[in-house]
Amino acid sequence: MFPNPSQGLVNIQSKESITQLTVTNFNGKTVMELNNLNTNNFPLYIIHLNQGVYFINGVTNQSTFVQKIVLSS
Repeated sequence: MFPNPSQGLVNIQSKESITQLTVTNFNGKTVMELNNLNTNNFPLYIIHLNQGVYFINGVTNQSTFVQKIVLSS
């Protein structure tokens, strides 16, 4: 995932096909959920969220991943 910190666009790349992405805030509340993606590259727009720390949880066909991202102005 790049860039980090981000100003509202996060590019997500994976060797495996990404099927689901969930964005949670620092308190664990889900603020965005995307399903049925089926892609290796995905531009995630989070510009509508408040500045702060978020966690992007991804699901692929074979595994899961979590990445911390900082949203700044």
